[in-house]
Amino acid sequence: MSNPDTWQQQVAGQLRQLAAEQAGPSKAARFRALFPDIEDAMRRGCSQRELIATLAGSGLTMTLDELRNALYRERKRRKARPPDAATHPPPRLAPPPAIPAAPPGSFDWQRHRDKKPNW
Repeated sequence: MSNPDTWQQQVAGQLRQLAAEQAGPSKAARFRALFPDIEDAMRRGCSQRELIATLAGSGLTMTLDELRNALYRERKRRKARPPDAATHPPPRLAPPPAIPAAPPGSFDWQRHRDKKPNW
């Protein structure tokens, strides 16, 4: 029977090796970096199948469905957050106006509106 510490060290080594192999940028990150060029190529008439072949030749393999999903997600992400949103903070809203206090001797309906009626 093997020592549990030896087994744990072996698995930890395998996980470190796996993490080292996966250390490069993700497929989504590489796609995001190329997105402006992909959009430009599509505007000029390049088909999605030609894009897939070109991307595969450079090491970014995608299916047609993956390309379409990635295009949809990136367009949606860029539409939701304009490029200059990071440099300009949102405008500050003015605080709501203060509610004036009821004059003395008048009925304060806000204090009594949620109470159970006394019938």
